Order: sequence, then C-alpha cells, then structure tokens
Amino acid sequence: MRLVAATFDCDFSPFGYLGMPESYGWQALLWAALVAASIVLLGLVVGPGRDEVWLAGAGGGVLIPAPAIESMLTSDARAHAEVVRADVDVRVRRGRPSATLAVDLRPLSDGDAIAVELGAQARASLARVTGIADVDIRVRKRVLTVKQLPGRLS
Repeated sequence: MRLVAATFDCDFSPFGYLGMPESYGWQALLWAALVAASIVLLGLVVGPGRDEVWLAGAGGGVLIPAPAIESMLTSDARAHAEVVRADVDVRVRRGRPSATLAVDLRPLSDGDAIAVELGAQARASLARVTGIADVDIRVRKRVLTVKQLPGRLS
C-alpha cells in the first residue's frame, strides 16, 4: 500500500489505521517478528516429517523411524575396511523407500568397486528391514587424498 501511495504522491501509511506506531523502528521490529514467526511455523510444519518414513501397504501403512534405519545402514557401511566416513539419508520416493549413502574412502582405493559392493549391501539391508524388495540406493563415493585423510578421521 505504501508503494501505491508513493506512486500517486500521497502520504499514506496503513500503520496509523491499524493502531500501531508509525516510526520506522517499530515497523522494522514488527516485520522482523513476522518473519521469525513464519520461519518457526515453517519449521514446525516441515521438520517432523523427516524423523519418520511412511511405508504404504495394501491394507494401510507403517511408520518406521528414519534415524534407526540410517544408523543401521551407516554402521554397515562403516564396517567396510576402506570406508573412513559414511552418512546415510533415508526417504520415500515415488512410494518406495530409498537411501542416499555418502562415503569417504581411503586414498588409492577402488571407489567404483566399493560403491557397487556398499550399494548391494545397503539395498539388501533396507529391503530386509522394510519388507519391500524394490528399494532405491544411491551411493556417492569420494576417494580421499592423503592430505584430506586426517580431517576426515573420527
């Protein structure tokens, strides 16, 4: 409204009609509070869906805690001798469970062969837990250099 009023060279402010102070400091504080409230509401709406994975079935569905599945797949990947660090993200895509496995590998290791091996292992574990044979596993591998290795060890 203020932009339209400025276009027509009119001194109009809706804040006077709303019973709020017309100083710019109060207006900035009000807008900052509205932005903060919007971010909090967005976090409340979007945030909880990340903790559980809904698997729909013929007679309904079941909620599976995503952190439990992720920790299982992460520990399976970390058990491999060439894996330095692993991180897993489990979701449901197109009605079927999927996981993205990001692994950091030791220097000079065969990244492609290890990625295939870890993908098959994660696919079998996720299919066993969910009871769905058609699961999608994506493996993002990164073969570290010798200089990167000390920063990745945990």
